Amino acid sequence: MAKLIFYSQFVVLGVACFGIGLHYAYFRTMRLRYPGCWDSLRRPSVFNGGWSLLTSLRVIRFLWRKDYQEFRDEQFNRFSRLVAGYNILFLVLFVLFAGAVLVRL
Repeated sequence: MAKLIFYSQFVVLGVACFGIGLHYAYFRTMRLRYPGCWDSLRRPSVFNGGWSLLTSLRVIRFLWRKDYQEFRDEQFNRFSRLVAGYNILFLVLFVLFAGAVLVRL
């Protein structure tokens, strides 16, 4: 079990690094194509200090309610679904990892 936890921390780290890049690209695309939407979400950003709890909740609500569909941009809609799916997958992965660590303690 200890080896599994040891190696799974690298999987979680790798998936998290992928997510940082994914969110960076998503917010950049949103800023360039739909600046009004980007502004209404309080200018979310991964690296420029634009990431607060309130901003996170706004972005999650935007993705959960599928507000991106109003743009009728199929490429952006696919990108939004990818980000939403990633967020769910990462949450499940993180909960499983945290549960395994807590059980081990």
